[in-house]
Amino acid sequence: MDELVMFYRDLAEVCVENSNLKEALSYRLKALETLEMSTKVDNFRDIEVEAAIDKRLLSVMYAVSLHPAEPALAFEKLDNGSDQMLVGIGYSEISMLYKETTAISLLKRAHVLLQKMPEKQQYSEGIVSARIGWLHLFAGEATQAIPYLDNASVNLKDIVGPYHYEVGFVYNNLGVAYLELGKPQTAALMFLVAKGIMDVSLGPNHACSSQFKT
Repeated sequence: MDELVMFYRDLAEVCVENSNLKEALSYRLKALETLEMSTKVDNFRDIEVEAAIDKRLLSVMYAVSLHPAEPALAFEKLDNGSDQMLVGIGYSEISMLYKETTAISLLKRAHVLLQKMPEKQQYSEGIVSARIGWLHLFAGEATQAIPYLDNASVNLKDIVGPYHYEVGFVYNNLGVAYLELGKPQTAALMFLVAKGIMDVSLGPNHACSSQFKT
């Protein structure tokens, strides 16, 4: 994937997380324009899929920005889409615009759709599951968080390997969840696993690794 495309997408995501939808739209459009002009992608099917994702997310973002009082319009655009993979990714993206309760609901809809997708979507399912677990944890719902975090750890390990930092973050959140449920021994084990993963993936002296519990 063209590095400039990913750069614009990352900027758009940062803008969405900061509720700056106007700038997010601008960067997402630049990502789409750059992608469609790209001559460096060997597989043209990849270009088509990526462009379709960008177009679908742009339509949803326009709906939310133009009709802030009627977010249902955005969801209707998604539900009427024929590509369920894009719909699932769309719900995941929209969830970043909302607070915990609504975000969890949207992500669960994405999770259900992504579970039906081929194995190549296992990474997306893992990321969505991890986000649901984190939001449940943030909302003080440790019991509900654990199944999603467990699911995320399995899916992500299968795709990115057992020593990827994303897996480490999931195990750290599992540790927090078990600690809140009054299970310190299980929590300590999760924290130990998380610290080991971060030490391998980022190095023991990395800022993220040093912040993990031991």
